[in-house]
Amino acid sequence: MQAKLLRLVEAREYNRVGGEQLLQFKGRIVCSTNRDLATRIAQQQFRADLFYRINAVTVELSPLRSRPDDIPWLIDQFLAQFAKPDQPVPRGISTLTLDAALEHAWPGNVRELRNRMERAIALTKTEWIMPADLFPDRLKAKSDGAPSFATLSEARDDAEGRQIERALKETGGLISDAAALLGVSRTTLWDKMRRLGVTAGDP
Repeated sequence: MQAKLLRLVEAREYNRVGGEQLLQFKGRIVCSTNRDLATRIAQQQFRADLFYRINAVTVELSPLRSRPDDIPWLIDQFLAQFAKPDQPVPRGISTLTLDAALEHAWPGNVRELRNRMERAIALTKTEWIMPADLFPDRLKAKSDGAPSFATLSEARDDAEGRQIERALKETGGLISDAAALLGVSRTTLWDKMRRLGVTAGDP
């Protein structure tokens, strides 16, 4: 297969299976791997000529645990991706859940986060995804049989604080605009910000 790919890249032409007419290849090739190709080449498991032919531009992507700033953005993307018109979708994740996600090592990288989010969205019974929704395996690992949960009041406060911070970020810290996004009055938003310890200057 490597030899065939090399011929395709070099000649930019190919024959269909069972065909006799030579066709032009006009595609762009994008490759990805989690293997060390330099080692594979040394072990003669990957062709050096093919590697140097396709290795025009290289982008190295660090594991998810090394770029925690991507986690909130990816969570938002998966929330939107798994939204179904005929099913209720959680409004977001709680602050406790985000903290747990940022602390997790993510050995399965983005694929693990995607799978956990898909399961959490499908199985959660609340408006906000809680740590037990994203990491149900941690509950099973507890030996005391009495896992601790945040109270509904704490979960609600965490969720409201998180949403207020998002609105302030979206509006550049403008209280009136953030209140409009959240569907509350400016006075109500100020009261909630003081109670939850959120300031307009929070990132």
